[in-house]
Amino acid sequence: MKKVRGILSGTRIMCRDKSTIEKYIFLGDEAKKLGGFSVTEGLYLIEKGILEVYDKDRNINFEDLLEKGKNLTNDENFYIKYVVFRDLMSKGYMLATGLKFGVDFRIYDKKEGVQTRKGSENNNSQSSRMHSKFLVKVVPEEYVSSFPEIAGNIRLAKAVNKNLVYALVDKDSDVIYYQIDMAKI
Repeated sequence: MKKVRGILSGTRIMCRDKSTIEKYIFLGDEAKKLGGFSVTEGLYLIEKGILEVYDKDRNINFEDLLEKGKNLTNDENFYIKYVVFRDLMSKGYMLATGLKFGVDFRIYDKKEGVQTRKGSENNNSQSSRMHSKFLVKVVPEEYVSSFPEIAGNIRLAKAVNKNLVYALVDKDSDVIYYQIDMAKI
């Protein structure tokens, strides 16, 4: 399979191959208009053997792009977010950014009819794409949180009819998912 060429431009990887963009965009439809992938998506596509990324005229390998991603985003948890992204993608989920909800990802279940690619549908209309089931907050193993912070995250998730999941990544890059909810007694 011939790899698609992408060019690093700021925090995006620009790609002129429209069919590849439509087939492999995960974190937001806005990226389709811009013609590019996020660095996280780029890492995933490099790992899958689909994409080659260039910075100017130099080919960037996975490790180089990972380091650039950490520096470009100034996010100490960049790698563990990628680990969760990769894990959820490997389980068949579609992801979107959770930034507007104060989390890392929104999860869409492809198995229940979510439109995943332009023109391809799994049983339901495109409107099903608008409703994710879960909000995912990625945290390292040593993460410490206050009860008010967790309660606020749960309230926000419930206000938008979603379930809150904390994705805990340990030192071996294993992911454990904890769904956190309120109980009425």
